[in-house]
Amino acid sequence: MSSADVISAVEAPGNTLPCHGFRQLQVVLAEGFARIFFRNCVATGELYPCECTDRLCDVLKTGDVVTRRPGRSDGHCEKHGQNLQVQPLGDVRPVVDAGGLFNYARQSA
Repeated sequence: MSSADVISAVEAPGNTLPCHGFRQLQVVLAEGFARIFFRNCVATGELYPCECTDRLCDVLKTGDVVTRRPGRSDGHCEKHGQNLQVQPLGDVRPVVDAGGLFNYARQSA
């Protein structure tokens, strides 16, 4: 996983994330995820669903860029110079790294 722009739907309940394909996003940073969204991220391997321990609406504003470096448990907000603590992905990380469930199963077989 390399540096990535992050979109967060923290402004208001019911907001939807814009299509991530055109932005080449790799990470979605949020305070929490609906189980179906988290499972879909893992199953497709398109996005790393990273949960942040910080209250994002107090830290980030629309358009802020957060950089996440591999192997680190934090993200860095370029604009504010602040580090955000991110929970580790744990056992699902190799699945997302492989590009989803099917690719992971092929590599593990």
